[in-house]
Amino acid sequence: MRRAKPKRLILTLPLDGKTLISANGTFEVGFFRPIGNSRGRYLGMWYRNLSPLTVVWVANRETPLRNNSGILKLNANGLLVILNGANCKRHYLVV
Repeated sequence: MRRAKPKRLILTLPLDGKTLISANGTFEVGFFRPIGNSRGRYLGMWYRNLSPLTVVWVANRETPLRNNSGILKLNANGLLVILNGANCKRHYLVV
């Protein structure tokens, strides 16, 4: 008897203006633009209730997005991928 392959879920999140919050409420993940003269946008994690904003992890530090249409995607292999939402081109693979 042959077993059916489980279907893989592909999750796509347009996080512009939205964030994901950890189960215990300590951390928040989303796209952000650093204060100053940076034109890039980054996917990062920061402490949710700490002021000023304290970023503790940045996925695309070396390759910032150049527009406001970032998409975070969990692909069929379980890897997080950042897409440039304007043309859905893979911009960065989070490993």
